[in-house]
Amino acid sequence: RVVALTEAGLQALVGSILGITGYVLCLPLLGQLSFNGGKVGADSILLRPIPVAGVILTLVLVTATVAAGLASTVPAPVRWADAVSPLNPALRAVQAVVAGQNPAFGSLVAVVAWAVVALVASMGAVGRRRQTSAKALLGSG
Repeated sequence: RVVALTEAGLQALVGSILGITGYVLCLPLLGQLSFNGGKVGADSILLRPIPVAGVILTLVLVTATVAAGLASTVPAPVRWADAVSPLNPALRAVQAVVAGQNPAFGSLVAVVAWAVVALVASMGAVGRRRQTSAKALLGSG
């Protein structure tokens, strides 16, 4: 079972690397697209390292969650990743609903907490990258 978990993790890693490579190879073509009368440019659509690392981490977490749910014996790092992942409480809540039961309150609280963390992080990232203010966009400033 450990071999199956390792194989699943390696497949997720290889898949994410292949996907990122394909994305990088498509950048020159995507940069040729025009928007508002000008070229978009590859540098404006190039993801920074943190979002790329986030994609890889997400794939590993999804793989760990699925693997932990399918195998009875999992290594400690996979168990830890499954325990801290936001996918675990979401999966438990969905399983309860599918089974016709009420989801545990703790699962719902954990999903909402992770959603709030994601919203705050997204708002912070957008605010950091914003080139103009919302007032200027609306014409009131």
